[in-house]
Amino acid sequence: MYKLLALVSRRADMSPEKFRDYYERVHVPLVLEHIRDTAVSYSRNYVATAMTSADGKPGDTGPAVDCIMEIKLTDKAGLDGLLARIGVADVARKFAQDEENFIDRTASRIFICEHHENQLASG
Repeated sequence: MYKLLALVSRRADMSPEKFRDYYERVHVPLVLEHIRDTAVSYSRNYVATAMTSADGKPGDTGPAVDCIMEIKLTDKAGLDGLLARIGVADVARKFAQDEENFIDRTASRIFICEHHENQLASG
């Protein structure tokens, strides 16, 4: 399984609430329009509290991240299909233009990950 992960930072002039509202109301439908046929799932994880890795307490973790975005794909072919689709000039331009409305693109990062998971017993 593959994942496209993004550490997304909001524009400095936007509150966390307005960032989340815009993302969910405007950007999510745009993304779904272009990934629906290739992705297994598309999720956004909004950061409630940033933790330091050293002591596990709230604190400065470096550059602000407001959302961890995740697109899950079943295999490499799905990943390649997704990248081809969102790499089309017109689609990439639409995404970039919309992202300028709410994302600090200079502070955000995207990663392609090969996903490995351990199933744990519940409760």
